[in-house]
Amino acid sequence: MLKKVFIAIGFLFCANLAHAALILGGYPAPGGNSVSASGISPGHAGGKTFTLSGFNPAAYSSLYYGVDPMYLPAIGENSPQGMTFNMGASNLAGGVATWTNQFSVFNSANSTSQIVNGSFTYTFTDTSNAALALVSAASLGLPTQQGAYLNVLGDFNVNLQFSINNTAALQWYDNFSNLNGNSIATSVGGAFYYEEATTVPEPGTFALFTLALLGLGIAKRRNAVNIS
Repeated sequence: MLKKVFIAIGFLFCANLAHAALILGGYPAPGGNSVSASGISPGHAGGKTFTLSGFNPAAYSSLYYGVDPMYLPAIGENSPQGMTFNMGASNLAGGVATWTNQFSVFNSANSTSQIVNGSFTYTFTDTSNAALALVSAASLGLPTQQGAYLNVLGDFNVNLQFSINNTAALQWYDNFSNLNGNSIATSVGGAFYYEEATTVPEPGTFALFTLALLGLGIAKRRNAVNIS
């Protein structure tokens, strides 16, 4: 019984060190970072790509980047309409996370409305353009609707693309016969989550862990005596 009690204490201590709560840090990352961009906008063909670099790992123990929960992907005519994370359309191992919705657009040329399929895709690559695998938001203890996040281990690229019926959103809309001045509206934001940098445990915590290790040693010696 003594052995089991001290083992439990020791593992409880280790678990508390390993599972710190994620903190929503917004932007930039703790300790700062640099950013550059290419492409016109997420609504144009090819989307818009951001390169994030210059991280300071001393400022956190782990770092994740993905959608800002305050600005989840949205697309609609005249006003953004919320989108739902679509795991089936995503490829987390390939660095791709996708959100989808349906909304109505009005064709003023013939006074009819059409339901279209909207999508937003995040694509993550390293600086050599190799895919960077993502982890699901749910596995991080975050709401499923937040999709997936990159565990930031170095510089990376992230491409943002809004589409309508599998065509770049603005390209599709410009080709749609709409003459009444309406427009396509989109919204999305990116943010960092992080765990605080590892700190030295307080003296009381050290004492608890030492007690646990001491207990394990005592239990092992007693077992050895019993065996003999």
